[in-house]
Amino acid sequence: MPKGPFWKAALLLYAGLIFWLSSQPLPEGPPLFRFPGGDKLLHFLEYMVFGFLAWRAFLPRDGRGLVWVIFLSLGYAGSDELHQRFVPTRSASLLDWGVDSLGVLSGLYLARSLSLSARAWPRWRRGGWQRQRGSLTSGRENQDNHTET
Repeated sequence: MPKGPFWKAALLLYAGLIFWLSSQPLPEGPPLFRFPGGDKLLHFLEYMVFGFLAWRAFLPRDGRGLVWVIFLSLGYAGSDELHQRFVPTRSASLLDWGVDSLGVLSGLYLARSLSLSARAWPRWRRGGWQRQRGSLTSGRENQDNHTET
């Protein structure tokens, strides 16, 4: 998987897409989702992707890095809501920002979870984890068991 520059470019392009979409007045007619809270689902998914890309772009290694990525992402979501205040037929909403924030945190969690499982995959694939007598043991334990006999 490509590192740093690719993900940073993807995050910038996605942020630009969000800004452009937020600059468009809402079309007249029925909403895209015709159920209550459908627009909140869009907000959540939009910022879940943003959170995922932010994690991949900056790969925080410690708590300070994570706080920085959260601050950046939630700040962008807040600035997007403020920006919508100046667009005809749109409005700023704290509830939308709250849903955006939940999306960001979910995207960060998803990216972190996938990063952790991706790091474990090569060890498993090399035979580092093997089944022995119905239980899951590490390859090192398996080697130790064979050398004792």
